[in-house]
Amino acid sequence: MNINDALGTNATPEAPAPTLPAPVLIDAAKLEADRDDVIVRMRSLEITDAAGRDIVVAFLTDEIKPMKDLIHASCDPVCDATNKAHKAATGQRKELLGPLSEAEKIGKEKVGTWDLEQLRLRQIEEQRIEKQRLADEAQRKRDEAEAEAEASKNAAAALAEAEALMDAGDLEGAEAALEKSNMTQPVALEEPFIQPPPVADPGLQPASTQGVSTRFTYAVEVTSLSEFLQGVIDKKIPTKLVSIEFGKLNKQANAMDGELNYPGIRMTRKPIVSLRGKK
Repeated sequence: MNINDALGTNATPEAPAPTLPAPVLIDAAKLEADRDDVIVRMRSLEITDAAGRDIVVAFLTDEIKPMKDLIHASCDPVCDATNKAHKAATGQRKELLGPLSEAEKIGKEKVGTWDLEQLRLRQIEEQRIEKQRLADEAQRKRDEAEAEAEASKNAAAALAEAEALMDAGDLEGAEAALEKSNMTQPVALEEPFIQPPPVADPGLQPASTQGVSTRFTYAVEVTSLSEFLQGVIDKKIPTKLVSIEFGKLNKQANAMDGELNYPGIRMTRKPIVSLRGKK
């Protein structure tokens, strides 16, 4: 069974690999020796006058460029054929995987949307429970304060009654009043049971046996570029988070022949030397 039958598609059958052209024969050992020698010779040359420049230019055009042309003539046909075969294989792979990748993308989006909504609902529930816990704690403290105030009031009244009875000579009544005052001392209220926040819904983390797992990543949106750059200036944001598009800046500089005067930049000039074969 071929791959088209296995996938149930009508994809174009895989084309046979192209035959690679025979390379141009070169003396590799001699070429390597000459190649290494030109580095030593080029380093030894110095340009102190126009004649010295002509010598270096002649070395570039008469020796180095012909050697490079020979290497290209030997290797380029094989490289080009290999590249074409690679493009053909990757093109067919892309065509075969296209519907599967699209279906996979749709399925992942559905699962991700569901999981994100479950996370939102879980956070809402956790916030509700925490809000209720704080409200219950505040009510408990109010009840405790009221109970302490009431107990202190009753104890003070019992003591006053005991003193009045003692002044009247009623020792038994005074003793009973004192005993009553001891019974009205504030008693700490029992700490209520607080329901802890719920743990993560197992549905948000599918079992590994299901072959699917979900994790959440975050993406930053810059809502105010001026505020962001001010944060960099104020050292509240690391400078390494700011990326400069040197490629675009250099393109503008070359288009304007170096007459680019943006604040905070300095122009440099670099020579580019081109070689042309002699006719």
